[in-house]
Amino acid sequence: MLRRRENGAYSISIVGYTNAGKSSLFNILTGKNREVQNALFVTLDSVSGKLQNHSGKEILISDTIGFIRNLPPSLIGTFKSTLMESIYADTLLHVIDSSDEKIAMKIETVQQILKDLGMSDKKSILVFNKVDTVSPERKEELQLLAKKFSQDKPLFISAITQEGIPYLKDALLDYAG
Repeated sequence: MLRRRENGAYSISIVGYTNAGKSSLFNILTGKNREVQNALFVTLDSVSGKLQNHSGKEILISDTIGFIRNLPPSLIGTFKSTLMESIYADTLLHVIDSSDEKIAMKIETVQQILKDLGMSDKKSILVFNKVDTVSPERKEELQLLAKKFSQDKPLFISAITQEGIPYLKDALLDYAG
């Protein structure tokens, strides 16, 4: 990623709690076919792909390991090494599972880990994924929750139905200039 930054490519790192849909979103944005499973630690290494804007400018996107609360000590080294892409990223794409009952705790956990790694001041975009699985009433609750955790306008998407994906791509392309 550092070499890519030297070449002037804008970089975005996808972060979030485990099973939020980060790899599914990565596949949609980059056209790659990264393995996707509803299981812990399927993604143990980061991988990068490209999203191109209309003028051909590349945005580098990396998918990282899912965060969890109370990470087992045996995985701390692996966890931190996979986040190196995030440390050098221009923007973090914080993906959240909208259907999760412990959503607030998981957002806080990710934010605390980012703080612990010295990345709390990094530009980030909250992306509420899996909105196809929540009721309209729940979507209103998510709007209120989003205001609590973000100064920027969050995005609401579904990696499965692709609801909101065009808006997300446009936002990412706008960030990259």
